[in-house]
Amino acid sequence: MIRFTLLLIASLMTCHAGQARAAEAPARTVLVIVDGLHYQAPERLSLPTFAKLAENGSVVEKVTGIIPYHPTHGEYAAVHTSSYPNPMMMAGTVFLAPEQTMLQHQFEDAAFIANSRSYQSITDGYEVVIQQVGTDAVAVDRAIRVLRDYSPDFLRLHLQNTGNGGSETLEAATDAPWRHDIWHPDSPYIARATEADRQVGRLVEALKAAGQWEDTLFIVTSDHGQTKTGWHPTLPEESWLFPAVFHGPGIRQGHRVEWADQTDIVPTIAELMGVPAPNDDGGAGRVLTAIMTGTGDDSNGQSAIYPLNQVLARYIVAEAELVLASREAPYLNSLAMSLESRFYGLRRVMDWDELGTLQALLAHNRDIVGQMDRALDEWHRAGVPEASP
Repeated sequence: MIRFTLLLIASLMTCHAGQARAAEAPARTVLVIVDGLHYQAPERLSLPTFAKLAENGSVVEKVTGIIPYHPTHGEYAAVHTSSYPNPMMMAGTVFLAPEQTMLQHQFEDAAFIANSRSYQSITDGYEVVIQQVGTDAVAVDRAIRVLRDYSPDFLRLHLQNTGNGGSETLEAATDAPWRHDIWHPDSPYIARATEADRQVGRLVEALKAAGQWEDTLFIVTSDHGQTKTGWHPTLPEESWLFPAVFHGPGIRQGHRVEWADQTDIVPTIAELMGVPAPNDDGGAGRVLTAIMTGTGDDSNGQSAIYPLNQVLARYIVAEAELVLASREAPYLNSLAMSLESRFYGLRRVMDWDELGTLQALLAHNRDIVGQMDRALDEWHRAGVPEASP
């Protein structure tokens, strides 16, 4: 009898928790992508809108996206028009496939707005698509009109100009004081990031004026990071990392998590919105329960993609080292060529699902890189002169 009573109480508590979650379910999600936002930007720059959202929501300090590689030919390029992080974010998995289900397919009315034409391949499934080069202000104007006229239950807004500011910093004239320094007070990167934050604030105020703010799940994040010298080259970790802030129904207030993965964003949105996650394979992300109200999850989070990126980056360097050393020891070039056929690197992203899980992919690639490092170590310990540059 006592056991039955306890089970009944537990059942009622579970039911009550489910009703509470349902009662606070958002009416819509607005996902804002500030292109190329450095993970330290919220602390180093004046971004009052981001700060206010963080005060009343939850922040992930370091979201890890896959290395922002963008092949211009081959199987991936035949499918996608942007770098890896964008389709992986919307699919919620690092395992990519042609004609893949993405988050927008889970909603009846979805809209996508970008002030760039680079994201055509991830627009399937949206009822409204606007891609036109212009300012962040014009993109936000369009988002406000779409929210007013179409009332989508999911809107993705991509603001491109912060990333453009990083490129301008990289490519600046040699006498420009901000050349190769996004943190210089006069750098175009700071100007663009500050303007993006101001425009996000305009979007927030428009939602408030329309009476839609309180029931909106509002997320600001990025597609990839930014290096100190500008843009997002393959090897630097700054290229992989960016922040995220979640605000709205079901989100804890004033909470911070150190680590998450870019592929966690979509499963978290799906959970809060009560729709199925678009993919549940071995490369899929997880629901970020630590940022949700009523979960009791105080974990600090961790990244599964970060160690994969480390192995992918190390492979690039180790392969170059083997090729250079092969001018003195040709067998090292043979080894590099043999291992290339077995390594699931950035050029083989469409094959990653062959390993079944992200963990298996990481273990396999670690083994290959380990063989390369051991061969290099033996070469150096043999005392043979290193190949000249």
